[in-house]
Amino acid sequence: MTSVTSQPEPMTREELQAKLIAKAWQDESFKQELLSNPTAVVAREMGLDNIPGITIEIVEETPTTYYLVLPPKPTDDTEELSDAELESVAGGRRRSSGETILYPPRGGYC
Repeated sequence: MTSVTSQPEPMTREELQAKLIAKAWQDESFKQELLSNPTAVVAREMGLDNIPGITIEIVEETPTTYYLVLPPKPTDDTEELSDAELESVAGGRRRSSGETILYPPRGGYC
């Protein structure tokens, strides 16, 4: 069972990160729980009982230590865009997941 009593409100990754960071900055006990049991805390904050098959790791930056997260390498299973899709993204491409990635137009912006 992966959902709590009601359907959780959809959230982007950026929205979830912002929510978790703000809460951790305001509540030291939440921060410690997030650092010690991140997958369970993130699931709870998303309104889920658990997140099967997902492991979440949290690291805390310091003023002198920064972390760079390398995402998984994209696969070549991207689909080609139709002319209409190409016009709508103007310099982007669509991944097979349907996510559109935007790039600046060649020659830059005016």
